[in-house]
Amino acid sequence: MHMIPSPRLDCCLDISIDGYDVGGWRVDAGQELSIERPVYEAKKFTFYRVKTAPTEAGIESGRSENGVVKCVFTPEAFLDIPVVISSSPQPLDMNMPPSATVGDLKREVQSKLNQELDPDQVLVLGNQVLSNFMRLRSVNVDAH
Repeated sequence: MHMIPSPRLDCCLDISIDGYDVGGWRVDAGQELSIERPVYEAKKFTFYRVKTAPTEAGIESGRSENGVVKCVFTPEAFLDIPVVISSSPQPLDMNMPPSATVGDLKREVQSKLNQELDPDQVLVLGNQVLSNFMRLRSVNVDAH
């Protein structure tokens, strides 16, 4: 099976075949994924017609789920990030995907403030200046 999820969001992919769970995968935005086997077994997928399937395939005739390949893409949950701006008494509430970078967050802050992108803008957490390339999922906001 070949999957192509959203080009903009990371997601979780859950697959079932004939009503049976065959696994879950985490897929990065825009990543193409080829899946050849279930997560839980070292066997490749094999599809049969119900009438000609060998008994060891475990296919039960008459089940409504027979032949159904179900792929559920669940977009990652967004993070609520309060950003304290030195010139503002209230934090700016930002909502960003965990796969976004600190640089993406900076651009969104500038956009929300209707300001030009400032190349000298820094984001600091605790005493640490955050790198533009750091993914927001790796920033531990709760520790500060």
